[in-house]
Amino acid sequence: EDVLMPKEQSEQRGKFSDLVDLLPPDLEEHNRAWIKDHWLEEFLYFDRKAVEAKGHATRLSLIWRYGSKMSVILATVNVAWESTISYRIAVVLLMIATMYAAETREQYQPGAKWKIHRNSAESLLDEWRDFSVLQGDYLNAKTWSLAFAIFQPRVMSIFKANREAGFKIDRKASKASEVDSRS
Repeated sequence: EDVLMPKEQSEQRGKFSDLVDLLPPDLEEHNRAWIKDHWLEEFLYFDRKAVEAKGHATRLSLIWRYGSKMSVILATVNVAWESTISYRIAVVLLMIATMYAAETREQYQPGAKWKIHRNSAESLLDEWRDFSVLQGDYLNAKTWSLAFAIFQPRVMSIFKANREAGFKIDRKASKASEVDSRS
């Protein structure tokens, strides 16, 4: 999965890892390791998945929006002029791509997945900001270990909420696929 990790993510990983290292020394080492191994990796994962889903949603939207218009235009031109077989094949392929984009947008909802992943990444980042400066829910924590005891379950609940929301979308898509395959 990380084979083609963008340079920006590598830089982000380094910056956040350095920030974790700058936390006061009274935060135990295994807690720092948990932040790097769990919080940071999940944040980067959600961020990467949000970028991928947004790109996928944008491509599908463009194909659907402009492909449908171009198919009609090209088919109309085809009626008026004598066309070659390659022209007719191109029109048919454009129509198929447009239908595929419309069906994929409807079933798999990449825009909804983008929102879920982006919201999760933002929630993790907000949680980190509050934790790293002991503000918000961490304001009354007397030590970093007590703050971490608040931070860890909150982060885990964000992970769980993302998985459940993504599962609902995937389940809805698989049900729609089952219905399509039966007909």
